[in-house]
Formats: sequence, C-alpha cells, structure tokens
Amino acid sequence: MGSPRTLVHEVVYAIALNEQTLAADTTIDSAAFDRENGANAVHELVVGLDVGLWVDGTHIFHLEDSPDNSVWTNVAAADVILGDGDGTAGPITGGQLTILGVTNDNDQYVFGYNGAERYVRLSVESTATTTGLADVVAQFIAANPRDMIR
Repeated sequence: MGSPRTLVHEVVYAIALNEQTLAADTTIDSAAFDRENGANAVHELVVGLDVGLWVDGTHIFHLEDSPDNSVWTNVAAADVILGDGDGTAGPITGGQLTILGVTNDNDQYVFGYNGAERYVRLSVESTATTTGLADVVAQFIAANPRDMIR
C-alpha cells in the first residue's frame, strides 16, 4: 500500500460574517477575502454559512467578486457551486440562496467560488424584516489542491 498523502495544503480560514441577527431591511456585505493570501495564493474557495431561526423577512445571500477590492459585481450563477446541509437543492437558484420561511432555517449552506477575481465577499439583502433571521454566521475556507485528480 502506498503512503497516505494530504489532498490539500495552504488551508486558510477567515470569518466572513460574525454571528448576528438580520433584523432590519438592509444589505450587509461580509469582509473581503483576498485569494492572493499574501505570497501564498489559494485557488479553491468556499464560503460556509450557518443560519438559525427564521421569524420573518426575505433574506437573499449571494457572492460578489472584485479585481481591486473596490468595484464589486455579483458572481455569475455559472461560477457559484451551491449546496446545503441536508444535500438537497433547497432554496438555491440562480447562484443565490433565499431564506424566506421556516423550511429553510436552522441549516448550513456552502457557496463554492469558481470565478477568477482576486477578492470575494458574501452579501445578504434583507427585506420585509422586523424580527428577522437569527444566528447568521459565515466563514471563508480556502486551500490549494496538492495533487491533480485524474
């Protein structure tokens, strides 16, 4: 049997959104993630999102990217790979995640970024909100594959 090998190296973890309740009609942008990571550029990037109890409102999550950390655009649906904690498609369509009821709360979601820009962030727009969506937290996880998978 061959020796075991690590599949990735240069794993980077960073907070995107600190835990908060989305209780107002607003747009919140996460901190930006720099894929160059100093001198150790990372190629694979996912954003992990945990959401808690939904009470009211519509909360739309999507990725934005930028070449310069100042001009931001929505990431095209073709460059976003989305999944949720129970493995179903859930409320994920067109490169974005919409939480608007109890069937979509208390779950985990993953946004995989397949674009080419240097900076990436998570954005959430909340509307029709008074009490909102509780316990929202997001994190960036990035790495480089060690070996090409063939």
